[in-house]
Amino acid sequence: MTTLTIRQVDDSIKDKLRAISKSNGRSVESEVRLLIANYVAHEYPRSVSQKYGLGTELVALFNGAGETLELPSRSELPRKIGLE
Repeated sequence: MTTLTIRQVDDSIKDKLRAISKSNGRSVESEVRLLIANYVAHEYPRSVSQKYGLGTELVALFNGAGETLELPSRSELPRKIGLE
């Protein structure tokens, strides 16, 4: 195994990591180790020179997923749904 040192982490990120690790009953070090392992385990289609942002990647990832909903035209009133 090797040692990895990460410098210049924002205090807000460090505080969030501390809170997450505490809620999971782990040290910050073991939480970060787990986060890195989980991230690397997923083989996302990424390149070192990534052209697009996270939003574009999410759209591409979920494009066509789920069902298409038929929306009523704006002139129609919504139906009442209740326990009548």
